[in-house]
Amino acid sequence: MSSTMGSFLFICLSLSMLPGVQGLGEVIAAVGVGAAAVVAAPAVLAGAGFTSAGVAAGSVAAMIQTPVTAAGSWFALSQSAGVLGMAATTKAAVGAVAGGITYVASLFV
Repeated sequence: MSSTMGSFLFICLSLSMLPGVQGLGEVIAAVGVGAAAVVAAPAVLAGAGFTSAGVAAGSVAAMIQTPVTAAGSWFALSQSAGVLGMAATTKAAVGAVAGGITYVASLFV
């Protein structure tokens, strides 16, 4: 077993033992979706047109870009992530939100 897989299982087992956590299956799904969201985010940004060279012509990003895009807006932050890459804190937030939503949704299935 690779060290990455071992770490993944350790995290899942540790989280599943917390009070109020429903079960290991839900935790594995939540951690897996969170990790997948972090890995997929750069591809999603590039697919929308937020590239390292700027906004791609004819892309979704180009269609929604306005001449007065405000600094700090979601568009400006997406462009920054497309050019510079995502910060570690952003990756952690994306993973936590995606994993949290998946865990909560799994409670109702």
